[in-house]
Amino acid sequence: MTLAEIYARIDRTSGQPHAIGNFQIMPSPLLNPQKRHGLSDGTCFTRETQNRAAALLISDAGCQKFASGRVSRSAFIDNLTTCAFAAQLKVARKVA
Repeated sequence: MTLAEIYARIDRTSGQPHAIGNFQIMPSPLLNPQKRHGLSDGTCFTRETQNRAAALLISDAGCQKFASGRVSRSAFIDNLTTCAFAAQLKVARKVA
């Protein structure tokens, strides 16, 4: 499935919650790594594409700051939830 096909499906099913791929990335944050990595709408949403998008979003959420102890686990999870990711972080927040 290409990025264009994903966006078209989201448009066809508006009003429904969407989370995309292995990392359950929310639709609007997906545009950020797409543009920053220079990916066209015709790019296939492969495992590699998903990994690259997720790595960028995780970095933006402050992974390095969390790893070095400059932000708390709950703050890092909040940043992830805000910027990109869906259901699995609700579970992580309960564990934190």
